[in-house]
Amino acid sequence: MANLRELGLDELLRERLAAGVPVLGICLGMQLAFERSTELGGADGLGVIAGEVRPLDHGQLKLPHIGWNEVSFARSSPLLDGLPERCTLYGLETMDGRVPTFAFRVDGMSPRDVAERLAAREIAVWDGDYYAVEAMTRLGLQPDGAVRTGFVHYNTFDEVDRLLAVLAGL
Repeated sequence: MANLRELGLDELLRERLAAGVPVLGICLGMQLAFERSTELGGADGLGVIAGEVRPLDHGQLKLPHIGWNEVSFARSSPLLDGLPERCTLYGLETMDGRVPTFAFRVDGMSPRDVAERLAAREIAVWDGDYYAVEAMTRLGLQPDGAVRTGFVHYNTFDEVDRLLAVLAGL
């Protein structure tokens, strides 16, 4: 909510809702529309729905997971810690503020060649500019772009280690 306020989007949302414009909020949560939420220490919401979001009083009943959890990384980042020296990483050098998507190049190889060699080992990556032409141009990576890999909740550390092993052998 603080980010929305800082960008002035809270007022824009209220105006659009008041004008009857349908608003689709993806990954914001219905609790944002209420006046207040007690989640994560509490925060004021948009106030377009009267009421406060509070934890359910469930007694001894088991409830499905609802809400947000604090996330802590068990390892700093196996990819950042283990990227071979001949690989150049673009973007943040730590996981602080970083999404789990990584753009890199391997010295002496085109991004396409790296992607094809990884694909031959059944490792899926992208190569090129991924529609980020401006960013690739500013980084001096055009016309070939970079190799891009991403990890999400269903990837394992073994998969990251496998990618690193293949990269080390290129």
